[in-house]
Amino acid sequence: MQKQEGVVVFDIGKTHKKCFLFSLKFQVLYQDRITIQEIPDEDGFLSEDLISILKWMEEVLERLRQNFQLTALNFSAYGASLILIDSEGNPLLPLYNYLKPTDSKIENEFYNSYPELELSSASPRSGFLNSGFQLVWLKKRYPQKFNRVQHVLHLPQFFHYWFTKQLVSEACSIGCHTSLWDYTTNSYQKWISEQGFANLLPPIVRADITALGQKGAKNLPVGVGLHDSSAALIPYLKAEKEPFVLLSTGTWNVSLNAFSKNNLSQTELSQGCLTYRTIEGNSVKASRFFMGGAHDQLCKCIRSHFECATDFYKEIDYDPVLYDQTKAFSEHSWSLSATDFNLETSSLQKFDNPTTAYYAVMKSLIEIQVQSIQLVLDQQVIKLMYIDGGFQKNKLFVKRIGEHFPKLKVYRSDFSLGAALGAALCVQNSAFSRQNLHNIYGIKPIN
Repeated sequence: MQKQEGVVVFDIGKTHKKCFLFSLKFQVLYQDRITIQEIPDEDGFLSEDLISILKWMEEVLERLRQNFQLTALNFSAYGASLILIDSEGNPLLPLYNYLKPTDSKIENEFYNSYPELELSSASPRSGFLNSGFQLVWLKKRYPQKFNRVQHVLHLPQFFHYWFTKQLVSEACSIGCHTSLWDYTTNSYQKWISEQGFANLLPPIVRADITALGQKGAKNLPVGVGLHDSSAALIPYLKAEKEPFVLLSTGTWNVSLNAFSKNNLSQTELSQGCLTYRTIEGNSVKASRFFMGGAHDQLCKCIRSHFECATDFYKEIDYDPVLYDQTKAFSEHSWSLSATDFNLETSSLQKFDNPTTAYYAVMKSLIEIQVQSIQLVLDQQVIKLMYIDGGFQKNKLFVKRIGEHFPKLKVYRSDFSLGAALGAALCVQNSAFSRQNLHNIYGIKPIN
C-alpha cells in the first residue's frame, strides 16, 4: 500500500510542543502534543528543557517516516529565544526564558547608550523579550560563557540547524521585538557591530528555501523555520485580498496589521506597539498582550480559592446579562505590558462561585485586549478581523471582542493550527485560496 504524502511541522509553543502532518491538500493527517517540564538555569529561573524537546521531535519524526511519505519538514516556534552554538557545533545551554528578570543596571546602561534604539528597532524595551539584549546581558553577566559562543540562532532556525547542520538567519525572527533590526535603514542595528556581535549572526536567507536534512531527517527538504506569529499570517495573506487584522491568540495575543503604511510613533511605541515582519520582509504593525499567560495565572488563583477543577472555565458559557452586570477588577493596575498577574484572597472573597470570579477576570482582560487591538487599526479602512489560536474556542472572549468592534466583520476560526499551516505552506509553496481558508479554518462570523 502506498503511503500518504505529507509535510511535517513542529509547532513549538511556550506551553505546548506540537507536531502536525499536513496532506498536500492541507488536511491534518497526524498530530501529537506534549508538555515538557521546565528546568532551572544557572540562576535558578525555570527555562526550556531543550534536550527533551529535541528527543521528542526526533522520536516523532522517526515514527512518521515509518508510516508516511514525508515531502518536507518545517518549524514554527515562539520568539525572543536564542540558542548559542559553541565551536564544536553544540548548543550552549540553558535556553534563557524570555520572562527571566533582567539586571536593571545592565539594561539601563545599554538603552542609555542607544537612546534611539527602541524607535528605530520598533522594539519597546522589554527585558529578555528583546532577544538582542540577551546577548548584551550574557556578555556582562557570564563573560566566560559568552567567549565560547561562535554562532547565535533564534529558536526556529536552531531547529533547522539541528536537522541540517546549516547555519542561517531569517527575517521574521530577526525583526520581531529583538532590537536587532533597524527599520529606518532596513539593515542590522549599528550597535551589533559596536558590541562585537556581528560575526555571531549567520547570513539571512529567504523563508521559503530548504536544505537537505541529516540523521533523522536524512534527504528530507527542511525549511528554515518561522517565528510563530509571522507564520500564522501566511495563510491569511495568501487567501485574503481585503485589508484585515489578525488576532493570533495563545500565551500572547498578538494583533497584526500587515496593511499599515505608517512607521511607529513614539507614543505608539510607549504603549507597547511594535513591528513584525512578513516572510517577504515587509513590515507588520503589531501589538501584543500576555492574555493567555494572564488567563492561566488568574485561573490558578480562582482554582486555589474555590478548590475547583483545573479546567473549570471550559464549562462556563457566555451570559451577556451576567457579563454586563460584572465589574472589572479596578483595584488592580494591570496593563498591556504586564506579565505578572495575581489575585489576592481579599479580591476573590466578594464572589460566590468561580463563574462570577471568572467573568470579572475576563472582563478585566478583555478591556486590555481591546486597547491592544485598537493600537494597530490606524485610520485605515479595515473591514475584517480574524481571530485564531486557542482563545477562538472561548465563547465569552470572541463574543465580547465582536461586540467591541461593530464596524468590523469579525470571524473566528475553528482551526487553531495557523502557525503550523503557515510553516507548511512556506515549504510546500502551494496556492491557497479564500475558499481554502474558510473551508479548512471553519471560518464563522461572530457579530
